[in-house]
Amino acid sequence: MKKILIIVAACTVFAILFIAISLQRKPIIEWQVRQAQSCTETSDCTVIDGQCPLGCQIAVRKSRASYIRILLKRYRYPMTCQYRCPAVAHSPECVNDQCTLKRK
Repeated sequence: MKKILIIVAACTVFAILFIAISLQRKPIIEWQVRQAQSCTETSDCTVIDGQCPLGCQIAVRKSRASYIRILLKRYRYPMTCQYRCPAVAHSPECVNDQCTLKRK
């Protein structure tokens, strides 16, 4: 019985650490996405699929799109999001030197 309690306690600690580490990574990834959004004209920008909780679509500089896709693929947010992404595709535009989503 004592061994089972130790195993349960260890699993609980590991789960808490996993969630804490994942939550700390979100601001770092958000910062990297913001850095990848700089542009000088609309042709610098593209739209990539985002993921919870960072949004459904993200406008980024074309030269950084692959890197951001890899970051998002590796990033696993430990919470469940309560929204679904619409099937609407937005186009990118460069506004104030930042790639943004053009609303239709």
